[in-house]
Amino acid sequence: MLYILKRKSSYIFNQYSINQLNLIIMGNIQFEPWIGKDYEANGGIFGKKILILGESVYCGERCSPCEGCDLFTIDCVNTYVNNDVYDEKGEFRRWTNTYNKFESALVGKHVPIQDRSKVWNSIVFYNFFQTALNKAREPLGGELEYDRANDCLRQVLLKLKPQAIIVWGYRLWECLSGENWINTPPIINFEKESRTGYYLINDIKFPFMCINHPSSGFSWTIWHQNIKKFLESC
Repeated sequence: MLYILKRKSSYIFNQYSINQLNLIIMGNIQFEPWIGKDYEANGGIFGKKILILGESVYCGERCSPCEGCDLFTIDCVNTYVNNDVYDEKGEFRRWTNTYNKFESALVGKHVPIQDRSKVWNSIVFYNFFQTALNKAREPLGGELEYDRANDCLRQVLLKLKPQAIIVWGYRLWECLSGENWINTPPIINFEKESRTGYYLINDIKFPFMCINHPSSGFSWTIWHQNIKKFLESC
């Protein structure tokens, strides 16, 4: 889940985003993934290639189709990593709390601002739906949008070959489907259940787990235990 910063703005590339320009993915992908510069080096600090799967981009401008925002996800991660948490009006960007809570769940501790780049430069972050929603909790797209999103996800998986995929939220989890999708037993810890499964694509197994969406009702200390178990199993 992402919230728009300023649509169709001029993106400013720095050391955290310039590496993204090396990625070329063919197909219907509208919102390019953030790819940490250390991801290809065996997942940077994690020693494993991890892809984080968000649900959607939010935008109230109702453009159809979405155009000119292919670097949106990259720009959002840059904003968080650089601690640019206040907008041009001086208002706090509340969506950055989501990144902060998940970051702690992934690492297992609060991460100092100066160390954020080590975390995010080690992972990939990608949003599943390729058409922006107008507001939070809006109904998701129809069958064609689901098919497009799943097709794009498969392209990303084959291109980047993550060894572990962490899904933000059970609403998104229900969107994962297809003849190559296999459900596996859940991870349960402190009564918190993480569903698991995998895609088998071109004889490559891509394991997934689901956590509560970190935007609300999220205890990073509890979910870290589930994430840790999942990563150890991959």
